[in-house]
Amino acid sequence: PWQSQGPREGSLSRAQTQALVEDLTAFTAGSCYFALWAGYGPGDVRTGPEANGLVHVSRSRRCPTMQLPWRDYEVFEGDLTGATAIDVFRDFQSPNLWWPEDHAWCVASEIDLPWTYVGGSRTLINNLLQDDRLEALEVLPDEPISVDFVEWLRRRIDVVAEQVVRTGSATMSLAIGDVELKLEQLDRRNSVLISK
Repeated sequence: PWQSQGPREGSLSRAQTQALVEDLTAFTAGSCYFALWAGYGPGDVRTGPEANGLVHVSRSRRCPTMQLPWRDYEVFEGDLTGATAIDVFRDFQSPNLWWPEDHAWCVASEIDLPWTYVGGSRTLINNLLQDDRLEALEVLPDEPISVDFVEWLRRRIDVVAEQVVRTGSATMSLAIGDVELKLEQLDRRNSVLISK
């Protein structure tokens, strides 16, 4: 999370979606497909490239659907920029799944996870990792999707504590900022750990 704000589950922000669209443009030919979880409930989905105005598409059984285990999706087709123009009940919603006709890449924002996966060529992944507008990490297909935060924090504290003992100071970077730790010797027997 940036600036102590956790990411939203199941959706990128509009700015992140726009950055991703810009990165994906060079790897996209033809139309794209956008799958939106059907469980968002009844109502209207506004969709269409923003430059051309938004087109209301009634959310009904007439929409093409796709079924995956535990999820049903409504599917829309359009230009890649359509990913930035979906609103559900007037709130921005990035597509939960989106891909081009040639299957050169795929973007997935599972509704219960606060992150998004992108699969694509090595060149595409390298571009995403270098884009400062995105907080991107490389993962492997067999890595778990859950994180044991307590264990992660314990390992991080162990590393920082070892560095403080070895060098006398260390910095631990967190979402809310950096925590600086410094070991100061009070006398021959006593030390104090100071944090800023």
